[in-house]
Amino acid sequence: QRAEHAARQLAAYLAADGIEATAFETIADFVARLQSAPDAVLVLDRSGSPKRQGLAQLVEYLKAQARGVAPVFVCVAAEGGIEQRLDAVRSGAAAFFPKPVLPDELAERLAELSVGAAAMATRVLVVDDQPGEAAATTRILEKAGVEARHLGTPLDLIETAQAFHPDLILMDVELAGTGGLELTRVLREHDGLLATPVVLLGLVDGDGENARLLALRAGADDFLIKPPPPARLLEVVECRVRRVAALRRKLAATAESNSSTGLCSRRRQ
Repeated sequence: QRAEHAARQLAAYLAADGIEATAFETIADFVARLQSAPDAVLVLDRSGSPKRQGLAQLVEYLKAQARGVAPVFVCVAAEGGIEQRLDAVRSGAAAFFPKPVLPDELAERLAELSVGAAAMATRVLVVDDQPGEAAATTRILEKAGVEARHLGTPLDLIETAQAFHPDLILMDVELAGTGGLELTRVLREHDGLLATPVVLLGLVDGDGENARLLALRAGADDFLIKPPPPARLLEVVECRVRRVAALRRKLAATAESNSSTGLCSRRRQ
């Protein structure tokens, strides 16, 4: 009864934050709802059930009920140790929250999970001086709902990025008059674009590991061999954009907290 009361109370908190939430007493009740709301995100309380096997079996059961597609779910547990977090990750959880759960943080994460990359209004700046290749990349992004802009004059990168405010820069390594590696170093010296994710694309011999290392050393966030499979390209874009967005939210929350208390964060020596 205590668990049921806590679930209903959490659902009420989420509803106050604009998240449509329903507390279910059994998995069967959730499965019944899943038929009419296949995009629902499950918040699963694993308190008292620390073993991964039970969680993995439950995920497989839900996947079978959803015609082979595992539902997106978030784990909540009484303990937040590394073992509990690893179990959640290995079972496919999208997030993990130790108790006591902060409703605002949970609501924010659920809002993120309930939308795909297309609904994020992601902006990507495609830097490529080859019109044909740029057009192909842009079509892939736009088909997924991403707002993509092509820049064919690499030396205008700074000005274009400042005006367009991209969430990610997708840039070819080989560019006339310069190169993606050089421009990435320039971006990393620019305060306004320092945190903007950069993904480089290039032709390579072999597995591309050396090219990837060079890209990372220049300050890029990732490297893709041309031409990347559309699914892989979209996966990298979404992953990098979400990661930076989450980091910015945490930094903003920390700054707001420090502002409200009048205290500054102490740096560790």
